[in-house]
Amino acid sequence: MKKSRTTLRRLVAVSLSLPLVAGVATSAAVAAPGPVVAPKARAAAHFVGGFVAPTDRTSAVSTLSARSGGHRRLLASPASVDLRTSGFLPAVGDQGQIGSCATWSLAYTMMGYYAAKDHDSGAPFAPLYLYDLKVQGTAPNAGTVPEYNLAELQANGVDTQDDFFQGYYDYRTPVTAAQKANAAKFKVTGWQRLWAGTGQGPAARALVTDALAAGNPVAVGFNVYSSFMGIRDGSVQTPTSGTNYGGHMVTIVGYDDQGVTIRNQWGTGWGDRGDARLSWQFVQQNIMAAYTMSGVTSPADTGTPYAPTPSISRLSTATGATAGGTPVTVTGANLAGVTAVNVGGVPATFRLTSAGGANQLLVTTPAHAAGVAPVQLVARGGSSVATAAATFTYKAPLPTVTQLSATTASTTGGQTVTVTGTALGDVTRVTAGGVAATTVTRTSPTSLSFTVPAHAPGTGDVVLTSPAGSSVATTAGRLTWVAPAAPVVTALSVASGTTAAPTTLTVTGSGLAQTVGVTVAGVGVPFTVVGDTSLRLTVPAHAPGSGPVVVAAKYTKSLTSAATAFTWVAPAAPAITALSATSGSALAVTSVTITGTGLAQVTGATVAGVVVPVTRISDTAVKLAVPAHAPGAGPVVLKAPYTASGSAATFTWVAPPAPALSAASLATVPAGRTTVVTFTGTDLTGTSTVTVGGVAATGVTVLSPTQVRVTVPARVAGTYPVVVTNALRAASAPFSLQYAG
Repeated sequence: MKKSRTTLRRLVAVSLSLPLVAGVATSAAVAAPGPVVAPKARAAAHFVGGFVAPTDRTSAVSTLSARSGGHRRLLASPASVDLRTSGFLPAVGDQGQIGSCATWSLAYTMMGYYAAKDHDSGAPFAPLYLYDLKVQGTAPNAGTVPEYNLAELQANGVDTQDDFFQGYYDYRTPVTAAQKANAAKFKVTGWQRLWAGTGQGPAARALVTDALAAGNPVAVGFNVYSSFMGIRDGSVQTPTSGTNYGGHMVTIVGYDDQGVTIRNQWGTGWGDRGDARLSWQFVQQNIMAAYTMSGVTSPADTGTPYAPTPSISRLSTATGATAGGTPVTVTGANLAGVTAVNVGGVPATFRLTSAGGANQLLVTTPAHAAGVAPVQLVARGGSSVATAAATFTYKAPLPTVTQLSATTASTTGGQTVTVTGTALGDVTRVTAGGVAATTVTRTSPTSLSFTVPAHAPGTGDVVLTSPAGSSVATTAGRLTWVAPAAPVVTALSVASGTTAAPTTLTVTGSGLAQTVGVTVAGVGVPFTVVGDTSLRLTVPAHAPGSGPVVVAAKYTKSLTSAATAFTWVAPAAPAITALSATSGSALAVTSVTITGTGLAQVTGATVAGVVVPVTRISDTAVKLAVPAHAPGAGPVVLKAPYTASGSAATFTWVAPPAPALSAASLATVPAGRTTVVTFTGTDLTGTSTVTVGGVAATGVTVLSPTQVRVTVPARVAGTYPVVVTNALRAASAPFSLQYAG
């Protein structure tokens, strides 16, 4: 019966289409694919430019004449035809932003129509399969020539949508050899180009009505304008206004006296649920090319049922619990005919769905022991082959927390909390607020206890970890850490201390055992915890003033009050009553002993603003070493921390008399060479230079206030004056030195 239906269909098609005249493209006219032509534009939510018009012209009049043998019409056409009522047309699809309109019209709509009409298996066919073959990697921004598509469909066929796992939009995944082999089972038996070129007039209308009356849809290509993009109902349109976006292909599936009904593949949101009506004027003037088919072949034509074997390319998730219930999306080929799904040999519930034109199985895993379980699809054509991509791993159940014995704990930690839940027998680790508990005790598969770790104030999750994984955080497993009451300071054993030395005091209060730090006036001080009510502090010396004693715990600190204030008091300033010497030589260090009161705290001294070394002897005496200085007087000031003595005491540097020489260690010195000579005189302490006849001597060394040793320069025989100059530039009277030859 199947073969007789196919034969009858082909006889009717041939009677309407032969003989042909020269210039009319047929199934024999195109033998190989040609170049891919880039589209003109992308518009709205769908690509426009996927139809590339033929470059030659075929007259509709010539086609009609050849078909009718010179007569106006071979058969009288009815007033209207609507192939949608046949139930054979595939559902409206959506090409999206891919230039595949020609392959949607030819492979999906027209071949799908003939397959359903003859009760063939295989439809829906895959428009993206044919598109991928023709654009040669230039998708999605490339169009195709209908003749090249039809030649491919006749020579090599098209894959089924069920086998073509790439769906409608995955143009990046190449066509496989297995898909090409499956495509060879579904071919176009023959095709004809009715006309090529616009402005064909009434002959175009006659060819369309003849084809539709014979039960044959017509694929047509034309330029799309803005007005076509905006069609939203079933009224008759002549959409030639606005911007020209490029070529597009649709299928004429009906006509009446006003125009034709087209099926577009832009989804049901366009036109009248995916269809639209175009006027006869548009058909006669604007259609650029039109094509018909004579039918399709399929395995059913040979009496062989089409029962493909399913295959799995991907599982959305490859792991799940042993209890089952894991939702898994199975992607693969030939899924429509699957009658059973087994996971590890156990039947699973499933249902067929699709995403972007690719069939998928939504599987719910059954319960199974832990381990690896192959996923197998069973269909009439056989069962899928086990592969790594078709493997599901069952894992032991994750632990869960359903209740905590306590929901609050101290920030210091240490509290024991019992957890109630499931799958707790294998728990190896417990974290609370992200911090690992140090002690975990498992008591049963539904109960364990742990010691709460220290944690900052706030709320955190209790998470249990076993070899199967970690529990999911829930409100039932939330633990809140609360800081203890802040330390309280009620009294200080000493409220003040000297600025000159540390002060030890005791702090009395409550909550002091949690102390981690103590500050006095904001400065950290050493402390010792005596008990929860007592601390011992050592307050260092400090500038005069006062500040609060603040005791800090880990997350809190004590408040301040009048009872917490500590004051540093500076001792009385040093006082000078007498100097052992009130003056000294401007050229020598003078030792001065100062007597007075409060001198034990002295840390430094100045005389006329010059810092001088000081040695503390007792609370009533210090000794100064007043250095040489220019003649003059200045105050003596003793300094202590944060205070100083007054400036009533004065020390005066006195300039000594000019130096004088009275004798030399040698009566004469050898002429022409240097000689060491010791001179005797008075006030030689500050000697800085010695000249002999105006030439400076070297190696000037003051031996005492009455002696100075020098190396006199070499001179010729004679008598030379010797002059000594001190640091104050006072010079001696000349002293004669004899050089003898």
